Amino acid sequence: MGRSSLEEGEGLLIEPCTWIHTFGMAFPIDVLYLDDEGAVAHVCYSLCPNRLGPFVRRAHSVLELPAGTIIRSGTKIGDRLEERSIEATS
Repeated sequence: MGRSSLEEGEGLLIEPCTWIHTFGMAFPIDVLYLDDEGAVAHVCYSLCPNRLGPFVRRAHSVLELPAGTIIRSGTKIGDRLEERSIEATS
């Protein structure tokens, strides 16, 4: 909240989380609901501002991404995401 967009390559991981909303947001987002092993349990494409996302019982976390990211990446239910650290270079 308080942002006008998510830039390409950015995202917000919320854990633990089984449900989200976009109240107060100014832009649509893609949403990946992940189980406790990092597998995609549910997807929401371009969830518009001021909407409720679904409650996903199996979800352990939610990854919010710029709208269009899921389609561009080809991510689908059952895919497993891996968390990696990226070091900034100057």
